[in-house]
Amino acid sequence: MTRKQFIAGLATSSLLFPGSHPSPAATEKSAVVYEAFDERMVNGNKPIGTKVDEKTVIAAVNSIIKKMSGKNDIGKAWQKLLPGVTPQSKIAIKLNLLHPYNGPQFAILKAVVLGLKSMFKDSFPPGHIFAFDNTADNISGRVDATYGPDNLNALGIVRNPDEYTGDAMTVAGKTMYISKTLSDADYGICMVASRRHQYFAGQLSGVIKNMMGALSTNTTRYEALMASNEGGFHDNSNYAAYIDMFKNYMKDHLHLYIADHVLIPLNEARPYVRVGNRIVIGKDPCAVDTRSVDILNSLFTFEESEKPTTTVPMALAKAGIGTIKYELKTIPVSLD
Repeated sequence: MTRKQFIAGLATSSLLFPGSHPSPAATEKSAVVYEAFDERMVNGNKPIGTKVDEKTVIAAVNSIIKKMSGKNDIGKAWQKLLPGVTPQSKIAIKLNLLHPYNGPQFAILKAVVLGLKSMFKDSFPPGHIFAFDNTADNISGRVDATYGPDNLNALGIVRNPDEYTGDAMTVAGKTMYISKTLSDADYGICMVASRRHQYFAGQLSGVIKNMMGALSTNTTRYEALMASNEGGFHDNSNYAAYIDMFKNYMKDHLHLYIADHVLIPLNEARPYVRVGNRIVIGKDPCAVDTRSVDILNSLFTFEESEKPTTTVPMALAKAGIGTIKYELKTIPVSLD
Protein backbone atom coordinates (compact mmCIF):
# COMPACT_ATOMS: atom_id res chain seq x y z
CA MET A 1 0.00 0.00 0.00
CA THR A 2 1.39 3.41 -0.96
CA ARG A 3 1.42 6.38 1.41
CA LYS A 4 -1.20 8.06 -0.79
CA GLN A 5 -3.48 5.01 -0.57
CA PHE A 6 -3.04 4.85 3.19
CA ILE A 7 -4.00 8.51 3.65
CA ALA A 8 -7.00 8.07 1.34
CA GLY A 9 -8.11 5.14 3.44
CA LEU A 10 -7.96 7.21 6.60
CA ALA A 11 -10.00 9.97 4.94
CA THR A 12 -12.82 7.63 3.97
CA SER A 13 -12.91 5.63 7.19
CA SER A 14 -14.81 8.36 9.04
CA LEU A 15 -17.61 8.11 6.49
CA LEU A 16 -17.87 4.34 6.74
CA PHE A 17 -17.64 4.21 10.52
CA PRO A 18 -19.65 7.00 12.19
CA GLY A 19 -17.96 8.65 15.14
CA SER A 20 -14.51 7.36 14.20
CA HIS A 21 -12.92 10.82 14.16
CA PRO A 22 -9.77 11.35 16.24
CA SER A 23 -10.74 12.06 19.82
CA PRO A 24 -9.41 15.08 21.76
CA ALA A 25 -8.74 12.62 24.59
CA ALA A 26 -8.37 8.86 24.51
CA THR A 27 -10.87 8.43 27.34
CA GLU A 28 -13.50 10.75 25.85
CA LYS A 29 -17.03 9.38 25.89
CA SER A 30 -19.19 9.46 22.81
CA ALA A 31 -22.47 11.33 22.47
CA VAL A 32 -25.60 9.81 20.99
CA VAL A 33 -26.77 11.33 17.72
CA TYR A 34 -30.19 10.37 16.40
CA GLU A 35 -30.89 10.28 12.68
CA ALA A 36 -34.02 9.54 10.68
CA PHE A 37 -33.55 8.59 7.05
CA ASP A 38 -36.57 8.01 4.83
CA GLU A 39 -36.81 8.36 1.06
CA ARG A 40 -40.45 9.39 1.44
CA MET A 41 -39.37 12.76 2.86
CA VAL A 42 -38.85 14.11 -0.65
CA ASN A 43 -40.96 13.25 -3.67
CA GLY A 44 -38.24 12.65 -6.24
CA ASN A 45 -34.45 12.68 -6.38
CA LYS A 46 -33.88 16.19 -7.70
CA PRO A 47 -33.94 19.19 -5.32
CA ILE A 48 -35.49 21.60 -7.84
CA GLY A 49 -39.17 21.09 -8.47
CA THR A 50 -39.57 18.33 -5.93
CA LYS A 51 -41.98 18.46 -3.03
CA VAL A 52 -41.14 17.77 0.59
CA ASP A 53 -43.65 15.40 2.12
CA GLU A 54 -44.74 17.22 5.27
CA LYS A 55 -46.37 14.18 6.83
CA THR A 56 -43.20 12.09 6.57
CA VAL A 57 -40.94 14.87 7.84
CA ILE A 58 -43.16 15.53 10.85
CA ALA A 59 -43.31 11.79 11.55
CA ALA A 60 -39.51 11.62 11.34
CA VAL A 61 -39.04 14.39 13.90
CA ASN A 62 -41.64 12.82 16.20
CA SER A 63 -40.03 9.39 15.87
CA ILE A 64 -36.66 10.78 16.96
CA ILE A 65 -38.07 12.79 19.85
CA LYS A 66 -39.97 9.77 21.15
CA LYS A 67 -36.85 7.60 20.92
CA MET A 68 -34.69 10.18 22.65
CA SER A 69 -37.12 10.55 25.53
CA GLY A 70 -38.36 6.98 25.84
CA LYS A 71 -41.94 8.28 25.76
CA ASN A 72 -44.57 7.22 23.21
CA ASP A 73 -46.71 10.32 23.69
CA ILE A 74 -45.15 13.23 21.80
CA GLY A 75 -46.22 15.82 24.37
CA LYS A 76 -44.71 13.83 27.23
CA ALA A 77 -41.65 13.20 25.10
CA TRP A 78 -40.98 16.92 24.72
CA GLN A 79 -41.59 17.46 28.44
CA LYS A 80 -38.93 14.84 29.17
CA LEU A 81 -36.42 16.56 26.88
CA LEU A 82 -37.04 19.96 28.50
CA PRO A 83 -36.53 19.22 32.21
CA GLY A 84 -38.58 21.46 34.47
CA VAL A 85 -40.69 22.93 31.67
CA THR A 86 -44.02 24.40 32.76
CA PRO A 87 -46.97 25.99 30.91
CA GLN A 88 -45.40 29.34 31.82
CA SER A 89 -42.04 28.55 30.19
CA LYS A 90 -40.82 30.34 27.07
CA ILE A 91 -39.02 28.45 24.29
CA ALA A 92 -36.84 30.11 21.64
CA ILE A 93 -35.92 28.46 18.32
CA LYS A 94 -32.82 29.87 16.58
CA LEU A 95 -32.89 29.33 12.80
CA ASN A 96 -30.35 30.05 10.03
CA LEU A 97 -32.22 31.96 7.33
CA LEU A 98 -29.66 34.11 5.55
CA HIS A 99 -31.49 33.34 2.31
CA PRO A 100 -35.20 32.48 2.27
CA TYR A 101 -34.71 29.66 -0.23
CA ASN A 102 -32.29 27.48 1.74
CA GLY A 103 -33.29 27.53 5.40
CA PRO A 104 -34.54 24.59 7.47
CA GLN A 105 -37.65 22.96 6.04
CA PHE A 106 -40.87 24.46 7.38
CA ALA A 107 -42.14 20.93 8.03
CA ILE A 108 -39.38 20.44 10.64
CA LEU A 109 -40.21 23.71 12.36
CA LYS A 110 -43.89 22.74 12.26
CA ALA A 111 -43.15 19.34 13.80
CA VAL A 112 -41.23 20.95 16.66
CA VAL A 113 -43.90 23.57 17.34
CA LEU A 114 -46.78 21.08 17.21
CA GLY A 115 -44.86 18.80 19.56
CA LEU A 116 -44.22 21.62 22.01
CA LYS A 117 -47.85 22.73 21.89
CA SER A 118 -48.96 19.19 22.73
CA MET A 119 -47.20 19.29 26.11
CA PHE A 120 -49.39 19.24 29.20
CA LYS A 121 -52.21 17.47 27.39
CA ASP A 122 -52.28 19.97 24.52
CA SER A 123 -52.36 22.98 26.83
CA PHE A 124 -48.93 24.52 26.30
CA PRO A 125 -49.62 28.08 25.08
CA PRO A 126 -48.42 28.71 21.50
CA GLY A 127 -47.65 32.31 22.43
CA HIS A 128 -44.72 30.97 24.43
CA ILE A 129 -42.91 29.60 21.37
CA PHE A 130 -40.58 32.04 19.60
CA ALA A 131 -38.57 31.80 16.37
CA PHE A 132 -35.76 34.18 15.42
CA ASP A 133 -32.66 34.79 13.34
CA ASN A 134 -30.07 37.52 12.93
CA THR A 135 -30.29 40.91 11.25
CA ALA A 136 -27.23 40.63 9.00
CA ASP A 137 -27.10 43.31 6.29
CA ASN A 138 -29.70 45.25 8.28
CA ILE A 139 -32.42 42.79 7.25
CA SER A 140 -35.02 41.97 9.87
CA GLY A 141 -38.03 39.72 9.62
CA ARG A 142 -36.11 36.78 8.15
CA VAL A 143 -38.49 34.24 9.69
CA ASP A 144 -41.54 35.80 8.02
CA ALA A 145 -39.68 36.20 4.72
CA THR A 146 -38.76 32.53 4.67
CA TYR A 147 -41.94 30.83 5.86
CA GLY A 148 -44.69 33.39 5.36
CA PRO A 149 -46.59 35.16 8.16
CA ASP A 150 -49.80 33.22 7.53
CA ASN A 151 -48.07 29.87 8.06
CA LEU A 152 -46.35 31.11 11.18
CA ASN A 153 -49.48 32.72 12.61
CA ALA A 154 -51.43 29.51 12.06
CA LEU A 155 -48.97 27.75 14.38
CA GLY A 156 -48.94 30.61 16.87
CA ILE A 157 -45.20 31.21 16.52
CA VAL A 158 -44.09 34.55 17.98
CA ARG A 159 -41.54 36.64 16.05
CA ASN A 160 -40.25 39.54 18.09
CA PRO A 161 -38.26 42.43 16.61
CA ASP A 162 -34.65 41.32 16.17
CA GLU A 163 -33.06 43.09 19.14
CA TYR A 164 -29.77 42.41 20.92
CA THR A 165 -30.67 43.83 24.30
CA GLY A 166 -30.37 40.64 26.31
CA ASP A 167 -27.59 39.43 28.58
CA ALA A 168 -24.07 40.73 28.01
CA MET A 169 -21.12 38.36 27.80
CA THR A 170 -17.44 38.40 26.87
CA VAL A 171 -16.51 36.74 23.58
CA ALA A 172 -12.84 36.68 22.55
CA GLY A 173 -12.19 39.72 24.74
CA LYS A 174 -15.13 41.77 23.49
CA THR A 175 -18.47 42.53 25.10
CA MET A 176 -21.33 41.09 23.10
CA TYR A 177 -25.07 41.04 23.69
CA ILE A 178 -27.46 38.13 23.44
CA SER A 179 -30.61 38.28 21.34
CA LYS A 180 -33.44 39.36 23.60
CA THR A 181 -35.58 36.49 22.26
CA LEU A 182 -33.08 33.89 23.50
CA SER A 183 -32.14 35.78 26.63
CA ASP A 184 -35.80 36.00 27.74
CA ALA A 185 -36.46 32.32 27.01
CA ASP A 186 -36.26 29.46 29.50
CA TYR A 187 -35.25 26.94 26.83
CA GLY A 188 -33.40 27.21 23.53
CA ILE A 189 -33.48 25.02 20.43
CA CYS A 190 -30.93 25.37 17.62
CA MET A 191 -32.25 24.39 14.17
CA VAL A 192 -30.23 24.61 10.96
CA ALA A 193 -30.08 23.54 7.36
CA SER A 194 -26.50 22.23 7.54
CA ARG A 195 -24.28 23.09 4.61
CA ARG A 196 -20.73 23.83 3.61
CA HIS A 197 -19.68 27.43 4.01
CA GLN A 198 -17.20 28.98 1.64
CA TYR A 199 -15.12 30.95 4.10
CA PHE A 200 -16.14 30.46 7.71
CA ALA A 201 -13.80 28.51 9.94
CA GLY A 202 -14.06 24.79 9.40
CA GLN A 203 -15.95 25.16 6.10
CA LEU A 204 -19.17 24.14 7.85
CA SER A 205 -22.33 26.09 8.53
CA GLY A 206 -23.84 23.96 11.27
CA VAL A 207 -25.42 24.21 14.70
CA ILE A 208 -22.35 25.80 16.30
CA LYS A 209 -21.96 28.58 13.75
CA ASN A 210 -25.72 29.16 13.75
CA MET A 211 -25.51 30.67 17.21
CA MET A 212 -23.33 33.53 15.94
CA GLY A 213 -26.63 35.07 14.88
CA ALA A 214 -27.74 35.26 18.51
CA LEU A 215 -24.89 37.65 19.33
CA SER A 216 -24.04 41.25 18.53
CA THR A 217 -21.32 43.69 19.50
CA ASN A 218 -23.98 46.34 19.88
CA THR A 219 -27.64 46.44 20.86
CA THR A 220 -29.16 47.63 17.60
CA ARG A 221 -28.47 44.90 15.05
CA TYR A 222 -26.48 41.75 14.39
CA GLU A 223 -22.75 42.40 14.20
CA ALA A 224 -20.23 39.59 14.64
CA LEU A 225 -16.52 39.42 15.32
CA MET A 226 -15.44 38.93 11.74
CA ALA A 227 -11.72 39.72 11.55
CA SER A 228 -9.52 36.70 12.13
CA ASN A 229 -6.92 38.82 13.91
CA GLU A 230 -9.50 39.50 16.59
CA GLY A 231 -9.91 35.81 17.34
CA GLY A 232 -13.27 35.90 15.65
CA PHE A 233 -15.49 33.50 13.76
CA HIS A 234 -13.76 33.56 10.37
CA ASP A 235 -10.90 31.68 8.72
CA ASN A 236 -7.62 31.39 10.59
CA SER A 237 -9.24 32.41 13.85
CA ASN A 238 -8.18 30.70 17.04
CA TYR A 239 -11.81 29.70 17.65
CA ALA A 240 -11.87 31.62 20.93
CA ALA A 241 -15.13 33.25 19.87
CA TYR A 242 -16.88 29.92 19.30
CA ILE A 243 -15.49 28.53 22.54
CA ASP A 244 -16.46 31.56 24.62
CA MET A 245 -19.89 31.74 23.00
CA PHE A 246 -20.73 28.21 24.13
CA LYS A 247 -18.77 28.00 27.36
CA ASN A 248 -20.06 31.31 28.70
CA TYR A 249 -23.67 31.03 27.58
CA MET A 250 -24.96 28.70 24.87
CA LYS A 251 -24.23 25.33 26.46
CA ASP A 252 -26.45 26.24 29.41
CA HIS A 253 -29.25 27.80 27.35
CA LEU A 254 -29.63 25.39 24.44
CA HIS A 255 -31.34 22.05 25.01
CA LEU A 256 -31.56 20.50 21.56
CA TYR A 257 -29.73 20.73 18.24
CA ILE A 258 -31.50 19.87 14.97
CA ALA A 259 -29.70 19.57 11.62
CA ASP A 260 -31.86 19.44 8.50
CA HIS A 261 -30.47 17.30 5.68
CA VAL A 262 -33.77 16.74 3.88
CA LEU A 263 -32.79 19.03 1.00
CA ILE A 264 -29.21 20.21 1.18
CA PRO A 265 -27.89 23.57 -0.06
CA LEU A 266 -24.23 23.54 -1.05
CA ASN A 267 -23.57 26.86 0.65
CA GLU A 268 -25.36 29.96 1.87
CA ALA A 269 -25.65 31.57 -1.57
CA ARG A 270 -27.30 28.69 -3.44
CA PRO A 271 -30.69 26.98 -3.29
CA TYR A 272 -30.97 23.31 -2.40
CA VAL A 273 -28.77 21.17 -4.66
CA ARG A 274 -28.99 17.65 -3.22
CA VAL A 275 -31.67 15.39 -1.75
CA GLY A 276 -30.58 13.96 1.59
CA ASN A 277 -33.80 12.67 3.18
CA ARG A 278 -32.19 12.93 6.63
CA ILE A 279 -32.86 14.70 9.91
CA VAL A 280 -30.25 14.69 12.68
CA ILE A 281 -31.02 15.57 16.31
CA GLY A 282 -28.84 15.50 19.41
CA LYS A 283 -27.97 17.20 22.67
CA ASP A 284 -24.28 17.75 21.91
CA PRO A 285 -23.47 20.47 19.35
CA CYS A 286 -20.02 19.05 18.59
CA ALA A 287 -21.39 15.58 17.87
CA VAL A 288 -24.25 16.90 15.73
CA ASP A 289 -21.90 19.05 13.65
CA THR A 290 -19.51 16.13 13.25
CA ARG A 291 -22.34 13.99 11.91
CA SER A 292 -23.22 16.80 9.49
CA VAL A 293 -19.62 16.86 8.27
CA ASP A 294 -19.80 13.13 7.58
CA ILE A 295 -23.10 13.45 5.72
CA LEU A 296 -21.94 16.34 3.54
CA ASN A 297 -18.65 14.68 2.65
CA SER A 298 -20.47 11.47 1.76
CA LEU A 299 -22.97 13.19 -0.56
CA PHE A 300 -20.70 15.75 -2.26
CA THR A 301 -17.29 15.63 -3.91
CA PHE A 302 -15.37 18.66 -2.68
CA GLU A 303 -11.97 20.00 -3.50
CA GLU A 304 -9.67 19.22 -0.58
CA SER A 305 -9.56 22.88 0.50
CA GLU A 306 -13.37 23.11 0.49
CA LYS A 307 -14.28 19.99 2.45
CA PRO A 308 -16.30 20.56 5.61
CA THR A 309 -14.15 19.64 8.60
CA THR A 310 -14.50 19.04 12.33
CA THR A 311 -12.14 21.92 13.10
CA VAL A 312 -14.67 23.98 15.06
CA PRO A 313 -16.39 21.14 16.97
CA MET A 314 -12.92 19.77 17.77
CA ALA A 315 -11.93 23.13 19.27
CA LEU A 316 -15.04 23.14 21.46
CA ALA A 317 -14.48 19.52 22.44
CA LYS A 318 -10.92 20.28 23.52
CA ALA A 319 -12.35 23.06 25.68
CA GLY A 320 -14.61 20.53 27.41
CA ILE A 321 -17.86 21.66 25.80
CA GLY A 322 -18.78 18.46 23.95
CA THR A 323 -17.37 15.59 21.94
CA ILE A 324 -16.84 14.84 18.27
CA LYS A 325 -17.16 11.12 18.98
CA TYR A 326 -20.71 10.01 18.39
CA GLU A 327 -22.82 6.90 18.53
CA LEU A 328 -25.26 7.01 15.64
CA LYS A 329 -28.76 5.71 16.26
CA THR A 330 -30.82 5.43 13.09
CA ILE A 331 -34.51 5.78 13.89
CA PRO A 332 -37.19 4.23 11.67
CA VAL A 333 -39.93 6.66 10.67
CA SER A 334 -43.38 5.68 11.87
CA LEU A 335 -46.31 7.27 10.05
CA ASP A 336 -48.83 5.99 12.61
